[in-house]
Amino acid sequence: MTKKNSPVVSLLKSKNKSQILEGIELFKKNGKAEELTEVFLLMRSSSDEEIIRSAYLMISEVKDQSAVRVIVQTILDKNFSSIQKLLVAACWQTGLDFSEHLGVFTDIVRESELETGIEALTVAENFAEKATLENIETEIEITRKYIKNDAGSSNILSEELLKVLEQMRRDKS
Repeated sequence: MTKKNSPVVSLLKSKNKSQILEGIELFKKNGKAEELTEVFLLMRSSSDEEIIRSAYLMISEVKDQSAVRVIVQTILDKNFSSIQKLLVAACWQTGLDFSEHLGVFTDIVRESELETGIEALTVAENFAEKATLENIETEIEITRKYIKNDAGSSNILSEELLKVLEQMRRDKS
């Protein structure tokens, strides 16, 4: 059965709210990582708070490590900027290992609005012990340069990020 013909995707693409919610529940039970894109499209296009909340809660419960790649790609996709904060928040709630993507989350801390930046900082903190020392050192250097060159309000969160990264480095030593 291909992704396009899966029961989950069919339900998620429905125009009927109860079927969409049924699709979200079905995804919880046996959804595949590659089907997450359909969930993200639904979240982006829906104005129904219950659908968005159900989809967000479902993403927060994903335990398939292969979903990390799909989630990170979507976070980076400008077409999904309207749900970026929700996706970043879901990352730390899943318990999945996003440490390989430390730079993605530190970039978000430095460059996004405050609420999204705080969520990204939480992701970085939660996966500190799994990040490599090399990645931590790189992000410390980038963050120091950013703070030096940026006189804006994003410095407060960037300075907090720098403290977190430096603590991560101390913990690795």
